Amino acid sequence: MRRLATPPALLLAAMALGSLGFACGSEGTTLDCENNVGQDGITPSAEGCQQFATCPDGEPANCCERSDAPSSVGEADFECWQVRCLYGYGVRTSKTAACFGHSSGGSGGSGGSAGGDSF
Repeated sequence: MRRLATPPALLLAAMALGSLGFACGSEGTTLDCENNVGQDGITPSAEGCQQFATCPDGEPANCCERSDAPSSVGEADFECWQVRCLYGYGVRTSKTAACFGHSSGGSGGSGGSAGGDSF
């Protein structure tokens, strides 16, 4: 008569199930940061869970120059590419709403931005 499982195989299976049960039964952890995302997006905070990118070349504008844009971005599209690039670094311009497809009138959707330098 043929055996279905050997004792070492049964031992390995029991160990695998035991460790799986241990991993699934453990408690989660609470992040050690401040929730800084609200209805209007990310609010900058040194202790915030969400952070904007940091330009290694200093000011965000230094990382959003024409030479940084993909070659597929034509001259006509560069201005909005640059606005989106700056937004990734937390900078909002007077054209941010238009380039993201929002009207500043707020007649629907999430509205827009009245301008300003940064969040």
